[in-house]
Amino acid sequence: MFSHPIRLGLLLLGLGLSPTPVLLAQAPQSAVEAAEATEADVLTERVIKLYQQGEYATAIPLAKKVLQLYRQQLGPDAPQVVTALNNLALLYRVQGRYAESEPLFKESLSILRKSLPPSHPAIAQSLNNLAGLYESQGRYSEAEPLFKESLSILRKSLPPSHPDIATALNNLAGLYESQGRYSESEPLYKESLSIRRKSLPPSHPAIATALNNLAGLYESQGRYSESEPLYKESLSIKRKSLPPSHPSIAVSLNNLATLYRVQGRYSESEPLYKESLSVKRKSLPPSHPSIATALNNLASLYESQGRYSESEPLYKESLSIRRKSLPPSHPDIAQSLNNLAEFYRARGRYAESEPLYKESLSILRKSLPPSHPHIAVSLTNLASLYESQGRYSDAELLDKESLSIRRKLLPPSHPHIAQSLNNLAILYWSRQSISPALLTLQQGLEVEENNLAKNLDFGNEQQKRRYLSLFSGSVDWSISLHQQLAPDDLQAQQLALTTILRRKGRLLDVQGQSRRRLRQNLTPALQTKLDQLNQLQASLSGLTNQGLRTNNPADQDKYVQDRQNLIQQIDQLENDLSRASAELRREFNPVTIPQVQAQLPAQSVLLEFMVYTPFDPKAPRKEQWGAARYIVYVLTPQGQIHAQDLGPAADLDPIIESFRKDVADVSLSPAEVQTSAQKLYSQLLKPIQPYLQSAEHLLIAPDGPLNLIPFEALVDSQNQYLVQTHQLTYFSSGRDLLRLSDPIPETQEVLVMANPDYNHRSTQPPTQAPIARVCHSDCSSPGTFRTFSGL
Repeated sequence: MFSHPIRLGLLLLGLGLSPTPVLLAQAPQSAVEAAEATEADVLTERVIKLYQQGEYATAIPLAKKVLQLYRQQLGPDAPQVVTALNNLALLYRVQGRYAESEPLFKESLSILRKSLPPSHPAIAQSLNNLAGLYESQGRYSEAEPLFKESLSILRKSLPPSHPDIATALNNLAGLYESQGRYSESEPLYKESLSIRRKSLPPSHPAIATALNNLAGLYESQGRYSESEPLYKESLSIKRKSLPPSHPSIAVSLNNLATLYRVQGRYSESEPLYKESLSVKRKSLPPSHPSIATALNNLASLYESQGRYSESEPLYKESLSIRRKSLPPSHPDIAQSLNNLAEFYRARGRYAESEPLYKESLSILRKSLPPSHPHIAVSLTNLASLYESQGRYSDAELLDKESLSIRRKLLPPSHPHIAQSLNNLAILYWSRQSISPALLTLQQGLEVEENNLAKNLDFGNEQQKRRYLSLFSGSVDWSISLHQQLAPDDLQAQQLALTTILRRKGRLLDVQGQSRRRLRQNLTPALQTKLDQLNQLQASLSGLTNQGLRTNNPADQDKYVQDRQNLIQQIDQLENDLSRASAELRREFNPVTIPQVQAQLPAQSVLLEFMVYTPFDPKAPRKEQWGAARYIVYVLTPQGQIHAQDLGPAADLDPIIESFRKDVADVSLSPAEVQTSAQKLYSQLLKPIQPYLQSAEHLLIAPDGPLNLIPFEALVDSQNQYLVQTHQLTYFSSGRDLLRLSDPIPETQEVLVMANPDYNHRSTQPPTQAPIARVCHSDCSSPGTFRTFSGL
């Protein structure tokens, strides 16, 4: 579960939201008109207060009355009518009643276009308001020209450093960010910040807003080291310039807390979330939707930490507030229902989970287009529940519908496609359907590999580790499926070994063979192309991570097309670079068993050891992950594959550790060391001895604690050291063979590596759930919501 940073700074006309009043009331023509106009003015003030308190349902009938009074007394085109139209439209918008909001915003804009010059700032504000509504609905292609026209008018009618221009720049940048168009968004955010720094005092809250929004953009791209100081500066300015209980401070606290949470910095995140909630409780009514957001975020943090007894009541309170303050069909209620349902499902409380999932899905089907990505997520989550209950037919129907939606919306290489394919594979596995399970898992793993290749080069080491952890279950699934469902199936063998060759030691591979090192051997022309490739892949990574957040089919098509264009440009550059550089060709092309096999010397075998966590899809949810085990895959130059389970890690690890200590203990006699060496040999190599007899050269790729032992010192049943009977070479993975331009010479000396524990795996189950179900945790309009300042 996750929440998104809350953006600030949407410029709105009416409700006191604009920096200075643009429309002025006309003088009443009579005492009666004056009295009724005064009543409308008083009601307007009441509407503003109710809006600030989140009492939208109470405010709407009063706003309607205001509009009626102004129309009767001042005429249909009076400035006060424009303001009243805008205010009522805004109230409908915050309630998610978009169909009622749109005609009011349009009428307001139409009146202004008739009564004012084309370049009047009030028209720009009205354009901005309608664009903001379209953005809330994901109608990006309709919002963009309105935001652009608004900005163009303000640039013509105001000085270059006017704060309203900064706001308009911010809003267009926010739209681009929502679409993952980061390269277009960043300069606008920076220009907005620059204008505000020039035109305003250093401690002005508007500067804090600009800093917050630029920080949010960097966070969306995973540029956490750039994001953090901006969030901190924004918060510092607000603490200096605003009262301690101001809601804007709560927003900054929430955003910084979320940044820390996504980095796993829970101890730093928690006090900020708590302070944010405290500020909102002090400054807002108990039923304000913003408090529900804060409760949800803190609940999600507690759940991430396993603090379930603290998390559940917060999820419940968040849902309760939203039910009271929002219409029954509001998507935010569906999100809260989903989050609580997912919490119950993960705890095995299926009877409580199912009705919440169903209600959430029902709301989304009513309030969103049939092909909306949130519906796909909801279908996936309900399918997960049914699978947990053994209701495989029900689960299959939902997973297939989810996959169908995603295939319509997304390009074939999108990670959500991999998620759906993996879900279906595990479902088929549960039903003992070998062929469809293997086919869909293979398809899902290919999509994952495509995304790893394009995204793993970006970010610092911690970010790369976190990204790689999202795929941590894949190797375990492929090995478990082979061992449990189809131990004698060649396709299952190949799938498991291929996955190991591609994933094992991947982070070390990225760090050791990064493109910075590859650049050293490239010509200037190729370096330029590699720079272009890096930029395109960074854009694709950002677009992919941002995801598709739109309700409009035209915008969905544009998202798909933009992503596909990037993929095509990347593929073309990779092809060009591959033709020109063998080293880059090896990096771009996914590893295959035939490629590795072709590098094996004659009379050799590759021993690919792996510590894996077995997965049983038919077991109860809490028992699906078993205890860690060792396995070895043997690959011969002829392409034969043999797999041998070596037993539980709990049994083998003490033997490995004992041997390691005995070898290093100079006080022990050779006979004592040999006893330990023979014991380990019998566990590791004796089970595969038939495959070693004709091999002179062992290419060993150890894993976990096996990285810390010298295989040369192992002793077979004939009391011979392994180094006496075989030549040995070590690799982190058989994938390393592909970096050799020629096969390993037969006379190569033994290579003994130091003992870094660079690939040690925990014996605990992977932290990533085997079925990568996504659930939408709070934040009202992910990535696009802006808190309205100036109220």
